[in-house]
Amino acid sequence: MIDFAAPRRRSMRQHSFSTLILLYLWLIATPRIAISIADLNHELHLEHEDVFGAPAELGFCTEATSRKTCPEPPTYDSIVIEKYLGIWYEIGSTATIKLQSEAGLACYQANYSLAAELLPSQGAKIALLHRGFPKLSAVSKQGVTRLSSAASSVCDNARHICRSVGPESPLRDALYGISHVVVEISPTHPQLASVLSQAIVNISSSLQNIDAGLGRLASNVTHIQIINGEVSQGLGTKQNNLESVNKLIRRAMSERSAITQLVSEVGIAREATIEVAKSLISDDSYAEVASKLLEAGQVIDRQTKAMTERLTNAELKLIAMAAASSSIMADKTEPETEWAIVEGQAVQNYSSPAKLVVSMQGFSGPYWIIGLEGSAEKGYEAALVYSCIHDQKYGEIHDTLFVLSRSTDLSRANIDRFLASAKLFGISTSCQNPFLLTLQDCESPWVE
Repeated sequence: MIDFAAPRRRSMRQHSFSTLILLYLWLIATPRIAISIADLNHELHLEHEDVFGAPAELGFCTEATSRKTCPEPPTYDSIVIEKYLGIWYEIGSTATIKLQSEAGLACYQANYSLAAELLPSQGAKIALLHRGFPKLSAVSKQGVTRLSSAASSVCDNARHICRSVGPESPLRDALYGISHVVVEISPTHPQLASVLSQAIVNISSSLQNIDAGLGRLASNVTHIQIINGEVSQGLGTKQNNLESVNKLIRRAMSERSAITQLVSEVGIAREATIEVAKSLISDDSYAEVASKLLEAGQVIDRQTKAMTERLTNAELKLIAMAAASSSIMADKTEPETEWAIVEGQAVQNYSSPAKLVVSMQGFSGPYWIIGLEGSAEKGYEAALVYSCIHDQKYGEIHDTLFVLSRSTDLSRANIDRFLASAKLFGISTSCQNPFLLTLQDCESPWVE
């Protein structure tokens, strides 16, 4: 197999060097903008009339291609765990928590207590008691989780496509190989070189537009999740909220179709490289060059097929999102009237006291305290908690973030400070996982 990265390591004739560099710079010149954190201006009672003109989610593909594993932010290991116990109110959480384990619930709260006596040289064992007040029936709750799960799948498929068009992808390496061929054949076959140069321009333009389209697709999914969070907590008018969701799903469908067309244009440009290879293959002096072009064409073909498959999967998930929205709209049953309670346990890491492992509802995962307001002496007032699981089999990273407070509200300044630090640590709140505020207006508060 030909290594298309190899020409980057070989010496080149002086007259071809500048041409090759200019061609390659064209391939990697897609603008990259810093990753933005989820828009916290969408308050829980936000009206959504302005959503439909929202810009693309900036840096979506940049993030997708740069994140290789879970971030490892520093934790507050000076924490005194006994002072962390007691009642906490959830101020907000990312959508993958809010719309899954907390779906259909508002006023989410937690009570932490020692499950066993603290022993020297051992981490604490903590009993967890979580509760939330139902705002939806079981049927609508299931619709919320189905909608969110399908949204997550759309985003995961989009991220895979980002990796196919990114600067380190096999497709980009193939284009670099083609650009090297242009340099080699220009002196003797200027017309064929011109055809290849145009193919490079066309494919590179399509890849740049695919990147931008994926950002717009991600933005639509983010806004769907924001509105789904309002539906989940019984905020606003269900009909208006779901009509907005359906409009956004249609916009996402349109973006997916546009991206599919761009992928097909990559395939059309690929055919031009194959035709050039056929023209060169009969010339023994260019047999190796023709082989390079054919190999590049195979790489491009594999990548376009992979992207097409991902786009088909995304379409099916968008259809599933529309079906979930319809099921919520059709549901007329009333929610339960009793608090939903879930029990679990956390085990503290003795050497890193702010790192715990939580087990709840058959799920086990990390619970890292990466932000604290207050002190052990005066009392901890607010906390930022992070969890992440890297699914190496499917190449997916699942971040979870939530903010806790000792009272039912927390200033916007504190929330912004917590979320800014999460962004700094590389924690994702993009696409399916925006940070959603938690409604805390229920009566019957817990008393320690």
